[in-house]
Amino acid sequence: MSQSYAVDSLEDYQDHLNYHAELGAHRKLLEFREWYMKFFLPPQGGRILDIGGYTGATAIHYAEKGHEVVSVEAAKVLCEEFRKNTKHLPNVTLVQSLIENYIAKEPFDACCCTEILNHVIDPLILLGVAHKSLKDTAEMFVTVTNREFPPIPHISQDELGQLLWDAGFNSRVKMWDDGMHTGQFIAWGQKR
Repeated sequence: MSQSYAVDSLEDYQDHLNYHAELGAHRKLLEFREWYMKFFLPPQGGRILDIGGYTGATAIHYAEKGHEVVSVEAAKVLCEEFRKNTKHLPNVTLVQSLIENYIAKEPFDACCCTEILNHVIDPLILLGVAHKSLKDTAEMFVTVTNREFPPIPHISQDELGQLLWDAGFNSRVKMWDDGMHTGQFIAWGQKR
C-alpha cells in the first residue's frame, strides 16, 4: 500500500486534515449510506465508537436507534458541522482529536469506520486504537473505496482483510454492489 501524504508528524497531519476539510461542499455533506450499513447492526442499546465522525450522519443514525455514540473527528470545520447536526441528540458525544491520539475511557460494544482508512497516515495504527477501545466480543465494521482516487492511498480488498487480521479482528470482506450502488469494500467481524 503506497503512502501519499508528505507529512512527518501528527501535527502536520492535523494541519493537512483541517486544510482539506475546508475545501469544497463536502464539509456540509450529511449522508448516511444505509444501503451498505445494513451489515453493521450493533447490539441494541450498545455503545458505538464512530471513527471519523465527519459531519455526524452515522452518529445521528445510530443515536436515533437508541445507541450511545462517541464519534472521533480531527478536522475543526467538520467538528463544527457535527456539533450543529447532532445538538438535539444527548446520546452523541464528539471527541475532537486525531484518532491516533484517542484513548477510550470505557470499552465499546462496536466500532464503525467508514471511508477513513484511506485518509490516515497508517491504517494499522487506527485499527489498533479501535481494537484497544473495544470489549472482547465487540464488532468492527469498516468500509473503504474500491477505486483509486489519487493522491489518496488505495486499499485493495485483500489488503483490507490483512489489515484487519493484523490488528486482531476476524472479518469478512466483500465488494458492495447491489445493482444500484457500488464503490466500497466492506469488512465486518469480531475482535479476536
